[in-house]
Amino acid sequence: MLLILNNSKGLLQPAMTASYLSRSPDSGCFPGTRKTLLDEIFTWFNEDSSRVPKIFWLFGLGGTGKTALSHTICEKLHAHGQLGASFFLSRDEANRRRVGSIIPTLAFQLASVNSTYRRRLCDVLKEHPDAPSRAQQHQLRELLLHPLKEVPSLPPYLIILDALDECDKERGTEGGDLIPLLLRELPDSGLNIKVLITSRPERSIRDMFKVTGREINVHSTMVLHDMDQSAVKEDIANYLAYHLQRIQVDRNIHPPWPGNEAFNDLVIRAGLFFIFAATIINVVADTYYSPQNQLQQLLASRNMQSPALYSQVDLLYLQILKTSVEGRADAPKLCGRFQKIVGAIILLQNPLSISALAHLLEHDKDDLEGALTPLHSLLDIPSNTDQPIRIFHPSFRDFLLIKERCQDTRFTVPEGRTHAQLALYCLKIMLEHLKRNICGINDDTVLNSEIPDLESRLRDRVSPALLYACQHWGDHLSQSTDNTEFQKELAKRMSEFASTKLLYWIEVLSLEGRFSLCVSNLVAALPWCKVSS
Repeated sequence: MLLILNNSKGLLQPAMTASYLSRSPDSGCFPGTRKTLLDEIFTWFNEDSSRVPKIFWLFGLGGTGKTALSHTICEKLHAHGQLGASFFLSRDEANRRRVGSIIPTLAFQLASVNSTYRRRLCDVLKEHPDAPSRAQQHQLRELLLHPLKEVPSLPPYLIILDALDECDKERGTEGGDLIPLLLRELPDSGLNIKVLITSRPERSIRDMFKVTGREINVHSTMVLHDMDQSAVKEDIANYLAYHLQRIQVDRNIHPPWPGNEAFNDLVIRAGLFFIFAATIINVVADTYYSPQNQLQQLLASRNMQSPALYSQVDLLYLQILKTSVEGRADAPKLCGRFQKIVGAIILLQNPLSISALAHLLEHDKDDLEGALTPLHSLLDIPSNTDQPIRIFHPSFRDFLLIKERCQDTRFTVPEGRTHAQLALYCLKIMLEHLKRNICGINDDTVLNSEIPDLESRLRDRVSPALLYACQHWGDHLSQSTDNTEFQKELAKRMSEFASTKLLYWIEVLSLEGRFSLCVSNLVAALPWCKVSS
């Protein structure tokens, strides 16, 4: 049975890190919070009636706790064998935002929980091995709907798609045709399957859910930030109270701390944003600083003139960044370093470790670690320098990229310029390290599957930074601004790459089993090449 699933994995190429099971166990809602909302969602899922919509759309502003809710729902349903599949979309990872990865990944996960469906799916893949690469309408019918209909007495399953707004767009909409297809196909399928979708309230997504001309209600909608605000604020207050008390005990702070006035101020300023509360705790708990001083500085930073919806979250982010360079004579240099390193982190197509990032950016590893030291409340920085760095929440990326939100230009990340810089670093590392027969395989006719130690050869001879460059140079080039100081060198390096390293680049991606990326990178780079020629 496991062998069958592993064989299917090669054809489906699922995004393994998109599953709920790949997430940290403490990624869910704080215990005791969101009870009313969770009860409503579980009631919807458990209600067995043709009048109950098959699809539930939960949308809310960034930072209001949508992904934590999705995680908690997955956790509870997985424990009861009712979680069919989950896909946590993320702009941080190429496989977790790629439209074509979603349905094959859901199929792979469903196959791991239902053996009858697994056998039906394998029959489909045996007859149509190209099914996972077909258009979405064919993927949905051939990989999910049709084989599921052949499962007798199919148990009720929930499929969760979290953060749809982080998915790549096709024809101007996140997820391409996926949502319109689900809205059209699932209600009449007769399957005991329901789908929960979460997202920000992007207009393109709202438009997809405007289904008209149907006599049945195809989906339920809930607006997270319009719920009972008193209940949300109570949940945030409980979260803050618990974690501040733990900090007080762990750091031997004499009570009472932080005091009622300071605590109430934090609750008011958090508003409906759980990310504000979580970031406050990260800042105050940072072992590099005194909790009392950290909290005092945060409470002292006010800008009541700002009416913007995200103003308190943005002010918090800005306060953390300003503190990192406060009183430093070399502040301009530090801010330049910040834009280079953190700008790269938020725009990478896949997260990299400290070691790999230093290699790619041609930056001293110790200095890079030093640049990240004051940012532990904003970035997930593992102690193991070979583990990837991630941002805690997408709102921090938005804050740095949108000038209207980041009021201090020293920290604003120029998106097009940073992509151009990353494209240049990718080309430079490929020009330096790519070579013929990089893995020392002396028989050009041998298949990848016939090389027993291929994985270890690749690991030893293709560094993570080089592999990243091979996979994503075209992505960065296509998103770069053509009026940067890197333009001339980019054109020179691109010409050199095309004339001396192109075949060696194809060789690496072929050995990695990612030959399709050769096409996607070249297609992405073509418009830039036409403009720059």
